[in-house]
Amino acid sequence: MKTDVIKKFRFRKPYKKNGRTNFPDASKKSGVYIIKKNDKIIYIGYSNSDLYKTLYRHFQTWNDKQSPERISYKNQLKNNEFMVRVVYCSPKRAEALEKALILKHRPKDNKLKYNLYYEESKKSEKEYINSMEQIYEFAPILSSAPF
Repeated sequence: MKTDVIKKFRFRKPYKKNGRTNFPDASKKSGVYIIKKNDKIIYIGYSNSDLYKTLYRHFQTWNDKQSPERISYKNQLKNNEFMVRVVYCSPKRAEALEKALILKHRPKDNKLKYNLYYEESKKSEKEYINSMEQIYEFAPILSSAPF
């Protein structure tokens, strides 16, 4: 996939009425997925290599040591309206897009990532301000304006 191409699709239910998945083309592709429940964004994630597997893990049941940390909507599928959007893009762009969307929308099930990304953004902002202050501090003082 070209690194400068982003393909964004409309929101769709994760499964068709016949039980088949709605995003089979996401297999072996990188990108971002957005999960909505009752028209509210509740989770945003990305995959570097297989968007299909990463997305549909959220609609499975887990019985392993990481289960408490995994976000699963399997038991809620019949009770709520879930809609999913996929965005195909390069792995690098997917990671950046996920971060930007989580910071913008603050999905309820991305609290850990939101807190991490928020702290990172504050840190990088502070580093930028510090670098600008250093540039200003060491800039030569001109005796006359160059204009």
